[in-house]
Amino acid sequence: AIMILTQEGKQAGQIDLQDSPRCIHVDKETIYVGFLNYVAQYYIDGRLLKNWDKGDDRTVITSIAVKEDTVFVADAGNRKVFSYDTHGTLLGSFEGKRSAEDAHGFVIPSGYFDLAVYLDELWVVNPGMHALENYTDDGILRGYWDAPGMKTEDLTGCCNPAQMTIDADGNVITSEKGVVRIKKYKASGEFLGVIAEPEKFPNGIHAPEVV
Repeated sequence: AIMILTQEGKQAGQIDLQDSPRCIHVDKETIYVGFLNYVAQYYIDGRLLKNWDKGDDRTVITSIAVKEDTVFVADAGNRKVFSYDTHGTLLGSFEGKRSAEDAHGFVIPSGYFDLAVYLDELWVVNPGMHALENYTDDGILRGYWDAPGMKTEDLTGCCNPAQMTIDADGNVITSEKGVVRIKKYKASGEFLGVIAEPEKFPNGIHAPEVV
């Protein structure tokens, strides 16, 4: 189900779903819900609008973002970002190769693969590379920054950030698994500080979602 909460955390409503959801994006009057291998569209009042075509046996949908009339879907199983129109028609896909010589593209050791849209820019996490990558709509790399290492300002572990979003000022908010913490960076990669340190998550292993 989708639970609708007030800013104070009180339940204001609930939308029952047909399956177990993995990610969600609310855009204007439409709710996009990612299930394991397909996306469903709902009206804002909870009525089902449309189930999109299912992916293949490898599909593991982990994130959805919308830019105007384009819907981007991260598929951790296939290690690709797919783009659709708002009716669910496939427009294209890309695998995150930085150049023709790049043999790996997106490196996704576990089921974490996030993306977000800020203004006209698509940002995609390349978790195995500890990188945030900026792409055009058709998958051409505009730029990236990475922060591998063991310091507080670094992205540690095998594959981080596990979750990310971009705030109203264009800063990147990251959420890490393993050593669970939430941090803030400029879009250029400059470290701005820790928002929630590991002590806030005494039983934490998995990264909390940030939106």
